[in-house]
This record gives sequence, structure tokens and C-alpha cells, in this order.
Amino acid sequence: MIIYETDRLILKTLSEKDASSLFIYFSKNKNFLEPWESERAPFFYSSAYMKHWIRKDNKQIADGQMLRMWIYKKDNSSSIIGSVGIANIEPMEYLAEYENMENNNLISVVEQKKFQKATLGYRLDRDFINRGYITEAILKMVDISFNELDLQLLEANIASDNTASIRAIEKCNFSKKSCVKEGVLLDGKLKDYCKYIRVRD
Repeated sequence: MIIYETDRLILKTLSEKDASSLFIYFSKNKNFLEPWESERAPFFYSSAYMKHWIRKDNKQIADGQMLRMWIYKKDNSSSIIGSVGIANIEPMEYLAEYENMENNNLISVVEQKKFQKATLGYRLDRDFINRGYITEAILKMVDISFNELDLQLLEANIASDNTASIRAIEKCNFSKKSCVKEGVLLDGKLKDYCKYIRVRD
């Protein structure tokens, strides 16, 4: 199990014994979350599927493909109130061109460089919005991504009408890069979305 703490929160990965808590979280927030997430199959809302999802998450974490942390309040460490994580961790390559001196001659040098990026995602319990919890959790995940996992770029894809999510990501110093019309399928509907990015300093 991986555990981090912030001023008010505990962020941790789950084991199969947490399946019932995860089921309670998703069942409670079904109507609140559905407009902003991929359409769920009916069997998603079951403790059996929660166990499967936890196992899949933990395998991908072990393989270095993603890191999803579940959010708990320090003053109530038995109830999940949301999640924050990164996925699609992948190396990227680019060509860097610069000038250098060689034998007193100025030459142009092109090198192939690599960096790693990932996609950030998050969700919160409907009863805990507008209290700064998700901002606190995102900032911790940014710190982990840049300073422990050595990522250079984080991206967040957000539906254009999800104003609460946009406010949260902007508070965490992400900037809008681009928007796509009807580019994402959420809750069975095509929606416009915008890509927000933050580059490591």
C-alpha cells in the first residue's frame, strides 16, 4: 500500500478489503459523477467489480503505468471522499536544436531528447465540494509526479462545461492548451473538452 498525507487528507492505494468502501463511494455519487465520466455498465456498481478494479489498478501501479490514490479526510479515515491519479504514463521524444563551438567553429547540433508525461484525473464526493480538498489532493499528486516519478508534463482533459473542475485545475497552475468540439464521450453523450497542461519548473 502506498500512502501520502497533506495538511487535511490521506491519499492511499487500496486493497481488496476496501472494495465495500469503494462500492459505497460510487453508489452514493452515481448521479453526481455520471455526467463527467465514461458511461458505466450496470455491473460496475457491485462489490465484486470493485475488487476486480482494485486488482487491475494495483497491477498497473506495479507495472509503472499509472498511480491512483484514494482520498480520505484525516478526521474520518474510514470513508473515501474521492480520488486523484495519473495514468497513461509514457515516454515522449523530441528533437532539441542548439548551437555549440567545435574547433573554434559555431555549429548547429540536433539531439533527440526524451521526457515522460501522464494524464491527470480526479473526482470528489458531492458532499465535500467547494472546501479545497480536491485542490489539495491535486497539488500533492503534482508534487509526487514531478519530484518522485520524474515526470516533466501533466495533462488534464476536462469537459468545457465542467466549471468546478476547471476552477480546481486552474488553482493548481495548469493552463489551457487546446479545445476540441465534441471530442469526448461522457455519460453516453459527445461533449466539448479542453486540454490543460502543467510543465515541471
